[in-house]
Amino acid sequence: MKHPRAYLPYLGLILGSVLVGLGIINLSGSIASSSWVPEDAVITRVTADSASSPWVEYRYIRQDREYTSDRIRFGFTTSPSSVRKLVAGYAVGDSVIAYVDPRNPERAVLQHNGLLIPVAELIVGFVLLSFWLKAPRRHEGHKW
Repeated sequence: MKHPRAYLPYLGLILGSVLVGLGIINLSGSIASSSWVPEDAVITRVTADSASSPWVEYRYIRQDREYTSDRIRFGFTTSPSSVRKLVAGYAVGDSVIAYVDPRNPERAVLQHNGLLIPVAELIVGFVLLSFWLKAPRRHEGHKW
């Protein structure tokens, strides 16, 4: 039976791959949203129930049609204090600016300038992948 530490490189492979994937998606979204159209919006719901899911729902009108979104920004927040800080600036009924994708008005964000979190996701993902790449390999019965 293998020692539990033998599985750590594979954990690095899985978590690293997920974080790199999320980082790429969030970084591309964050960069794209910097050119989205600002629209007036109204906050309709605010909650911060868990560390990974702050909830700020808002309503906006684009080309005479009403939309609702809940994306604050691209990337995720991991600590309860970060979640509280993120949602503290919003209250139900507040007027805010939503940045709306002109090609797909159902997509919008409240904060479009956050490159730090997606870049951090990429860095941590690559660090975790490096643990897998540098791990010694033992292939019993195989000549590699």
